[in-house]
Amino acid sequence: MKKEFIGEILYQEMMYDGCYRMVIKTDEDLLKASQPGQFVHLKINQTGSPLLRRPFSIHRIDLEQKTISLLYAVVGKGTRIMAMDLPGKKVGIIGPLGTGFPLPDPKPYHVALIGGGLGAAPLLFTAERLVEKEIKTTVILGYADKQRSMLEGDFKRLGVRTYISTEDGSIGNRGYPTEVLQEMILSEKIDAVFTCGPEIMMHKVAVICGDAGVKAWVSLEEKMACGVGACLGCVVRIRDEGGSHYEKACKEGPVFKASEVIFHEN
Repeated sequence: MKKEFIGEILYQEMMYDGCYRMVIKTDEDLLKASQPGQFVHLKINQTGSPLLRRPFSIHRIDLEQKTISLLYAVVGKGTRIMAMDLPGKKVGIIGPLGTGFPLPDPKPYHVALIGGGLGAAPLLFTAERLVEKEIKTTVILGYADKQRSMLEGDFKRLGVRTYISTEDGSIGNRGYPTEVLQEMILSEKIDAVFTCGPEIMMHKVAVICGDAGVKAWVSLEEKMACGVGACLGCVVRIRDEGGSHYEKACKEGPVFKASEVIFHEN
């Protein structure tokens, strides 16, 4: 399902300098149709610049409050405008778009979620749905330092085991989230891994899981102009029996099997 909706900004909160969580009240049809790993295309201004919509992972859905939450960093003109938006402003939303994470059936099952930086954005919604299905969930988050760490409290409120890694060791484990994942795979049973973040991290997750025989899915962060598969600006190279082919991250993705993705650095 994809459709255009109008949303109203309820509030924004600063996660750290230059990073915000925007909470938007919108139509129940959008909220009920959304699945973890999908995204929405946001029209920041109803008229005027910027012309193109911006893609954002669905960070959280609250059916009771009728809200969708988006997590973003200020990196260009569009997000600079977003950071200045005040409660009450109307925004255009197309969604839900793309293919999300394949949530398993309720049974003895252990899913590890691993996020790097802003890549943690879609994992909160994913964790909430896994907890609803009574699936054992572990979250591993990686950040550069304590100042840019976030969401630990959100995940812990869900009652899921949560690990934090920072490159400088200022909070949590010193090092990278992939190191925590590797140790965990060696010490306990993990049935599936869902990940989103820097490409180098997701590539490492794909290698670790491939070597261990653990199923893994990656959520790719590609540049998107149209969000519906028309512009071909977000193509991803995918392995197949004949070698490889291209698929659109906005339509066939953004979630793909980790074993099928040919990462740019390969």
